[in-house]
Amino acid sequence: MFLQVRTALGLHLQYSWREFRLYLQVDELWKGDTVGLCGTFNGNIQDDFLSPSGMIESTPHLFGNAWRVSSACVPSQSVPQLDPCDTHQQAASYASEMCDILNQELFSACHEYLSPVPFHQQCKADTCKCGQPCLCSSLAHYARQCRKYSIITEFRASVPDCEVTCPDTMEYGTCVSSCQRRCSSLSTQQHCGEECEEGCVCPHGTFYSTHTHTCVPRSSCPCSFLGADYAPGDVIMTSAGV
Repeated sequence: MFLQVRTALGLHLQYSWREFRLYLQVDELWKGDTVGLCGTFNGNIQDDFLSPSGMIESTPHLFGNAWRVSSACVPSQSVPQLDPCDTHQQAASYASEMCDILNQELFSACHEYLSPVPFHQQCKADTCKCGQPCLCSSLAHYARQCRKYSIITEFRASVPDCEVTCPDTMEYGTCVSSCQRRCSSLSTQQHCGEECEEGCVCPHGTFYSTHTHTCVPRSSCPCSFLGADYAPGDVIMTSAGV
């Protein structure tokens, strides 16, 4: 589901190209020490639109233009924001019906922890713009936020438009480790967060091989030694002998 990047600096990036989702997280050590388009990370949402000059901009448009780093980047013109459901009326009924799932029983266990109202509004606007992919992105985003409260919602089983088909040998999980079980992890320690994610993973007892792009038994995984991979049964010559 996600392409993931973790850095030694405490940056974690997740990108879903199928559902247009991008998550950028930094470790606690960066708290109170960030500025820019991703906000201030100080627990105060009122100053996230802080500009380089120290002013708090009033709109996303002004905020984005304030952080231009090249004079060759022409600032976009501010235009009135129209409701996408007014400009794409043929999609409005689909968006209204499908996004209302957020208010219904499927997600009801999460409602007391996280109001669906702003997510519902954003879902309708996004779905009117780009249809089914944005619908699934909106539902998946709310489900992801609910998991932070230990509320697991298997919404894809109830919304056929958002069904996930995994590659051969893999299976879908609603709450699985953010680190994939890979053959390489048998030789190199992975640093995984405690949070779980939805996605396609290898069944228990198997590991993802980058050579075959399938899940294989542990006995079929190559060995990694000094940056090189060796097939099971290979003999490695070292300075100390075999």
